[in-house]
Amino acid sequence: AMSNAKTSSGAFKSPVDVIVNPLTEKIIDVDRSAIYDVATGKSTCVLATSFIKKGAFKGTSMSDGSVGAIVVCMGFVILVCALLSLVKMLAKLFLGPTKKLVARVLNYNGYVNILVANLGTTATALLASLVTGKSDAVAIALVHFWFNVFGIFLFYPIPITRKPILSWARSLAFFSVSWPFSAALFLLVLFIVAPGIGLGLVYMCTADATVTQVFGWIIMSVVALSGVGIAFWYSKKGGREIWYSFLERKRHERDIRQHHQLAVA
Repeated sequence: AMSNAKTSSGAFKSPVDVIVNPLTEKIIDVDRSAIYDVATGKSTCVLATSFIKKGAFKGTSMSDGSVGAIVVCMGFVILVCALLSLVKMLAKLFLGPTKKLVARVLNYNGYVNILVANLGTTATALLASLVTGKSDAVAIALVHFWFNVFGIFLFYPIPITRKPILSWARSLAFFSVSWPFSAALFLLVLFIVAPGIGLGLVYMCTADATVTQVFGWIIMSVVALSGVGIAFWYSKKGGREIWYSFLERKRHERDIRQHHQLAVA
C-alpha cells in the first residue's frame, strides 16, 4: 500500500472495507460520484432523484434525507450496543469471579498494563487510517505507534531515565488530588497552549517577510527567557513552596465543602 503512494495518489484498498462493505451494501449503497459532482458544482440536484443505488432502501418512497437519518440512527444504536457489550464483558473479566484467575495467569502488573494500554490507544488511530484507504493516513498512524514503542523502550526499562518520568507522574497525581482543576490546566497547556505557541513561532520565524521573522525571533527569545525564569523561580526562589501551599489551601477548602455537604445530608 505504501509503495503505491506515488502511482495511485496514496490510495489503497482498505482491509476494513472487505469486511464491512458487504454488510453495508445490503442496507444502503449510494452513488458517491454523483454526490461528489453535486458537492463540487459539476452537476445540480434534480427533484425526485435519489442517490441510492441499491440496498434495502432502494426504491423507497422516503426521501434521501429521511433514509440518511434512519441509517445514522441505526449506526448510533449499533455503536452504543457494541460499547455496552464491551464494557459488560470487561467488567465480568476483571471484576467478576475470574478476576483472581486473570491476575494469576497474566501476573498482573499495573505498570506494564499501563504501557500496553498506551500502545492500545495507537491501535484506534491505525484502524481509523485503514478505513480511509489513504497511505498517508496509515503512515501517520504508524508514526504514532512506533513513537510510543520507541518511547517505552528508551525510557521505561532504564532506571535513570524512568525515574524523572515516574516522579513527574506522582507529582501530577498529587496536584490533581489536591486541586482537580490542575489536571485540566495541565492538559490545556500541554496539548493546546504550548503547541499553539510553538506553531505560531515556527510560522513567524520561517515567514517570507523579514519583519515577521524579526518579531518571531524576539517573541521566541522572550518565551525562552520566561521559561528559564519560571523554572529558576520555582526551584530556587521559593516557587515550589508557594505552589504547594496553594495546593494545600485548595485541598483544605475542598475538605471543608465535603464535610459541610455530609453534615447537611
